[in-house]
Amino acid sequence: MGWLQTAYRAVLRDDRGLALLVFVLYTCLSTQVSAVFGVGRVMSLLSGIVALATGMRWLFEGQRPSAWLRPALWIGGYGLICIASISGATEPERAWDAIAFLGKGALIVMILAVLIQSAVSLRRVVWAVLAAGIVMGTISTAQHMTGMFEHPLGGFGETRYSHIVGQLHAFRASGSIGDPNYYAQVMLVVVPLALDRLWSAKRFWQLVLPSWAFFVSLYSIVLTYSRAGGLSAVVMLALLTPVVIRRRPRLVNLAVTCVLLIALAPLLPEGYLSRMTGFHHFLTSRGDKTSVQKTAETTMTATDQLLLEPSFRGRISENIVSYQMFRDHPVLGVGVNNYEANYQRYSQKLGIDPRTERRSAHNLYMETLAETGLPGGVVFGSMLCVLLCGARRSRLVLSRSGTSKDAELVAALTIGSIGYFVAALFLHATFTYHMWFLLGLGFALPRVAETSA
Repeated sequence: MGWLQTAYRAVLRDDRGLALLVFVLYTCLSTQVSAVFGVGRVMSLLSGIVALATGMRWLFEGQRPSAWLRPALWIGGYGLICIASISGATEPERAWDAIAFLGKGALIVMILAVLIQSAVSLRRVVWAVLAAGIVMGTISTAQHMTGMFEHPLGGFGETRYSHIVGQLHAFRASGSIGDPNYYAQVMLVVVPLALDRLWSAKRFWQLVLPSWAFFVSLYSIVLTYSRAGGLSAVVMLALLTPVVIRRRPRLVNLAVTCVLLIALAPLLPEGYLSRMTGFHHFLTSRGDKTSVQKTAETTMTATDQLLLEPSFRGRISENIVSYQMFRDHPVLGVGVNNYEANYQRYSQKLGIDPRTERRSAHNLYMETLAETGLPGGVVFGSMLCVLLCGARRSRLVLSRSGTSKDAELVAALTIGSIGYFVAALFLHATFTYHMWFLLGLGFALPRVAETSA
């Protein structure tokens, strides 16, 4: 049994197994390893190893896992609702695939809730997220600087050539996620965590990694051209303002932050501000000269032009259809992961969206209501409230106990989570590992505050 003890201690010592799991999760490294080397299920295997090591610690050292009951009840309740919703599913096989993926997400939540029991563990997890942000953001930044848009760079440099505004098309950064909007959503969480570490630094060399993470993660969000990412970044900026006033970072740290933001301004890609503001008619045309298009579109109002945009009309249609599905199936919805299977049946009657392919809801909350009904929507929304309320209470407890640095770290994590879930107003549940990661941290925070106070 000696080799077993050595193995589980190697995994759990200094939270190295947990940090590796978080890094692999956040970078979607498992997907890239599978694509390049043909080795699948890396994430599932690593999660299983960490979970097994946790059980072995109970066996060998008598340390019973704690703080697992509450997340187990919440996730279990939501899972039962999802299973019940299969009774009304048009395509039950899609629903069962979603249930299997939910089980993997539940395992991540349980691992984080059980293993993050102190502020030290929380800081190590945060550094794992920052390391992931540095790797992904640096590759996206270097790719843009060198113009290597068509090279995937080992799966971490995925791009998508898309319409931006007017007549402009450009490459949008997708990172290791494979989708620009979801890539922006994932990188949003890195920004306030990097700022927290930057503002906490006491020596000059300690500024390097947080500054690096902050710059490349924020720039990567810009390179996605994601409106959801841009809006969420503005929301986070508004929430960070009172944090700056409250904690009063050193002048040097604030100066470094300002320099990084100023350096970002001239690097904004072509058409970015026009896309964010929606002022299509002010867009610079291709070529060296600027001109306003002399077409009938110039006589339209900005609202008229927006209504003609296919993506905007699609979003309107998708949200209305979500409501109609919920209205018709309020108890258990149309079945988890079955929104796409039912979209065209509703959309064709509505007549707003001319596209004929299957579409997702592009709204996590409306999609949840449509697929799992009111019970699923209430339980899912309650879990988000548990995350935010638990984080707020944890910050207050840590602040009152004199551990202000840890309290500010929790505040940064809260702001990053808010940014992520604000972006979810415009995105559906496709890449959910990161969502379950944030929920797992939310369940762990009260335990961190209790042990650190």
